[in-house]
Amino acid sequence: MERNEEVTLYDLKVALDAHEARCLEDKTEMKNDIKVLKADTQVLKADNQELKTDVKVLKIHHEYLSKMLDRLESRTWWIFVAALVAPIATVILDRLLG
Repeated sequence: MERNEEVTLYDLKVALDAHEARCLEDKTEMKNDIKVLKADTQVLKADNQELKTDVKVLKIHHEYLSKMLDRLESRTWWIFVAALVAPIATVILDRLLG
């Protein structure tokens, strides 16, 4: 074997040190990523809680508006009936009184 093809202990040590340095960098990056993900998780949890509150409020508003619409429909029906009956009643009263 020629000298440039031989692997010495020193070469292995240099390669191992470089590998350990990369692993340490990767570990540090992963720790930082975990911190960021935890922070993002907290933000998402807060957003989720806010959305749950918004849903509750919207349900209350929906219920209120549904009741109001039911009342309005009921009143509209009676107004419609009164609008139809009023001219007829006027004619009948005019003939009876007049």
